[in-house]
Amino acid sequence: MIMIEDIRIDRLAKRVYGTERGGTVEAILDANVGLAALIFPTGVIPAGADVVLPEVVERAAPAVTRPWD
Repeated sequence: MIMIEDIRIDRLAKRVYGTERGGTVEAILDANVGLAALIFPTGVIPAGADVVLPEVVERAAPAVTRPWD
């Protein structure tokens, strides 16, 4: 996907996946070699950048362990 405007990576994740949590930002970074260096230190992906948006699998919630169980 070619970025048509500057956008922070967390906002891109929220726009595409509905959340910036659950590893979505990390998935974008993993799928795009060199993107971390491009957006450092601001976190802003510049307009014109070609960004691969991978399919993200929702992580299962960790099991809750209660000390009294």
